[in-house]
Amino acid sequence: AGIIPEPTGFDVWIACRGSILVTIDVSGAAGHAEMPQPSWREGGAVNAIEKATVVLEAVRRLRDDWRGREDLRHPYVSPTDLVPTLISGGEWTSTYPSSCRLTYVIAYPPAHADAEGWASVVERELGECLARAATTDDWLAEHPPSLVWSAGVTPMEIPANEPIVTTVRATADDLGLGGQVAGLDSWYDGATFTRFASTPAIAFGPSGLDGDRTVAHTIDEFVPVDDLVACSQALAVAALRFCGTAR
Repeated sequence: AGIIPEPTGFDVWIACRGSILVTIDVSGAAGHAEMPQPSWREGGAVNAIEKATVVLEAVRRLRDDWRGREDLRHPYVSPTDLVPTLISGGEWTSTYPSSCRLTYVIAYPPAHADAEGWASVVERELGECLARAATTDDWLAEHPPSLVWSAGVTPMEIPANEPIVTTVRATADDLGLGGQVAGLDSWYDGATFTRFASTPAIAFGPSGLDGDRTVAHTIDEFVPVDDLVACSQALAVAALRFCGTAR
């Protein structure tokens, strides 16, 4: 078993979502933006940024569907979500943009993974969504958006009665640290050990809060020193108990 010392606030994380990035390229046809344009079938310009709004709306509807699906619900992590994080388009202020690129980050729970833990089901559903959306627009029907997938990591979950879980939870209680069994809507390294090394790995660690403000992944990221000391004590006691070492 393994313990990943993420700043969990002394909760024991037994699940996390996987994530993957997708870049969606929407094509257009360049032309003079200050000149009236004929139909694209007659050689006129096509605004790729405007065509990208078809993609944005289709993905928004898919996002709502994923969030509401009962089969994607999990006791410790949220349903699948996809968030647009980057957009770029156009070449010049007076030119119809010939391209527009959207980047999304997708986070998905164990129930949305394929048999190997990867995002092939997510990829297929998004691809089908965009293919349907393209049929509603005459330009996109003949020039469909293209998708490039990258940077995938798998979700994970382990049973709440796994020995490493019950040992660490009991130790935290004995030391007065509180906490509960929980999950992470992002990803942590325990997923790699659990899925690919047959080693169930939880996350357990000090607080990552400054008052009510989360400081993880911020410029001034830190953990309180007192929490760090308490976490070190809990890890030592839990390791002794888990390994069966006599007092």
